[in-house]
Amino acid sequence: MEEGQATTSTIYIRLLEEAVTCIRPTQAELLEDGTYLVLPTPEYDPTDEVWEFAPGSKVHCELFDNPKGAYLLAIAEAGVERKKKGRTRIAVLQDAIEYRDTTGHLLWHIKAKNIVLVAEYTTNEGPFGDDWFLVFGIAHRTPFFFTCTGYSDGIETVLEFLRTRFAIAPKLYNSTEWKSVVLWPNAIEDTPLVDFSQREPRNWRERLRTWYDGPMKQSHLSTAVRDYLQTLPK
Repeated sequence: MEEGQATTSTIYIRLLEEAVTCIRPTQAELLEDGTYLVLPTPEYDPTDEVWEFAPGSKVHCELFDNPKGAYLLAIAEAGVERKKKGRTRIAVLQDAIEYRDTTGHLLWHIKAKNIVLVAEYTTNEGPFGDDWFLVFGIAHRTPFFFTCTGYSDGIETVLEFLRTRFAIAPKLYNSTEWKSVVLWPNAIEDTPLVDFSQREPRNWRERLRTWYDGPMKQSHLSTAVRDYLQTLPK
């Protein structure tokens, strides 16, 4: 290599405003201080993809592993103090649970007496995305579900409420895979909430996600849950 010639490496940038976790490979110039200067891909279009770190950014990278090998992921912009990311918030108000987004907007409010099912599920989205969720089933002509991330502010208060009201506690704290379990009612406790099956990727974004996360999953309510819901009064 000639003196002064830049050393480039392939790094990965998270894509924002995507429905699923996606990362984009691109070239980056290795700088003397160990950081990387993000370079655009030949087809880079900021109106089509929103990169977490745009071309021209100076970033810190860390080495991660997946089933196909090690890769460098941009994790922070160098020289920029990162603001604490806002969290969703969940709270117990008298005998109800309410869930708000990061701006404080109310997403849902449910009364405990209307809950007919409590479950949890995990995904393989960690450590870059939330991978643990609680699910509350509500009786209606057509039963429906409310979901919240298990990493919300106030979650410990809600877990204590669930322990007191339904005598249940989460079981999938340490799961890093696609799993689900019904916590209550006792009649179907420990059965899966959903069954997962694989499907083929339909576009390049899904193919990229398959490379990164493994086979794509699609879900449907388990037989035990469907049968239970059919026994509820209409």
